[in-house]
Amino acid sequence: MDIMKELLTTSPLDGFEALIGGLIVVAIIILFIAIIIYIIEAIFLTKFHKLLYGKGTALAWIPFANIYLLGKLTFNKLIGWILLGATIVLGSSTTTTINGETIKHQLIPGGSGIMNIVRIGFWIYAIVKYIRIKNGEIPVEVARAQSDSSTFDALKKTPSQNNNMGNSVNNMQQNTMNNGMDTPQNMNSGVQQTPNATKYCTNCGAQLSADSAFCTSCGTKQG
Repeated sequence: MDIMKELLTTSPLDGFEALIGGLIVVAIIILFIAIIIYIIEAIFLTKFHKLLYGKGTALAWIPFANIYLLGKLTFNKLIGWILLGATIVLGSSTTTTINGETIKHQLIPGGSGIMNIVRIGFWIYAIVKYIRIKNGEIPVEVARAQSDSSTFDALKKTPSQNNNMGNSVNNMQQNTMNNGMDTPQNMNSGVQQTPNATKYCTNCGAQLSADSAFCTSCGTKQG
């Protein structure tokens, strides 16, 4: 009975104030979570940039600039600009006035939701790439060259990589030649040098070659 009395005596104004208070609390909690996530993202981008370039960057803490930085570190500069442009375009909104009432709607319906999904994919890939670089699976100089690239070829090799590859090929060819082919020195060393066999005449004792059938001095047939 007491509960029923309280409900009956509660004015609509009190219920509206309670609803507004609850919404404010929820908004504060959401804002607090968003700030925490933003700080975590900025710290990660700072560490990622420091891993590649040896120093942090203020772009990690600037709105929209951090979106470009995410695309650059994950892929390259061109992808960073594309990601930033797509975020601005898909997140844009317009306002229209109908019967004196202003209505706000997105320029591209569902654009913000699409970009949120795309950014989540970028973050997952960025974390995986960061771990691979830390573990040595991707050389730092290779990842840095990729980030500095301004083309769609995110795996473009740097001149130093090409030189290293050329040196490796040359070393392999040299090893193959050394192992599979005998040099003149190796061929000479592998052949047993045997002196020419000689014999002597059984009659006069003259020195003859091993295949001589007759003595060249006395003509005696050799046995």
